[in-house]
Amino acid sequence: MIQETRIFLPVADNEGKPLTKAREAIEHELLVAFGGFNLAGSVGVWRSPTGKIHKDVGVMYAVAAEWLDADNYLAMRAIAKTACRLMRQECIYVAFPSGVEYIEPTSEEK
Repeated sequence: MIQETRIFLPVADNEGKPLTKAREAIEHELLVAFGGFNLAGSVGVWRSPTGKIHKDVGVMYAVAAEWLDADNYLAMRAIAKTACRLMRQECIYVAFPSGVEYIEPTSEEK
């Protein structure tokens, strides 16, 4: 069954510098792996363990695929790891049909 997965990426790094080239690289990977995506703006708000509230402006990519296919699942996880490295993020939020994952650049495959 075809279902949607969403990957959320920041538009700027922690110093406020635009991540345009990194996003373009990830968009290319999404096109190669899945043939296309939908793009929308997003804002994420979260509280750190110290209590500080963070507000991240970003973009959300929605990708339709067969997510029970292990190759598609692994491809999306690899793209999220690449995004972590390129964008210097601790993790990337990916909402799979089976549940949400915070994918780190060195996270183990499931």
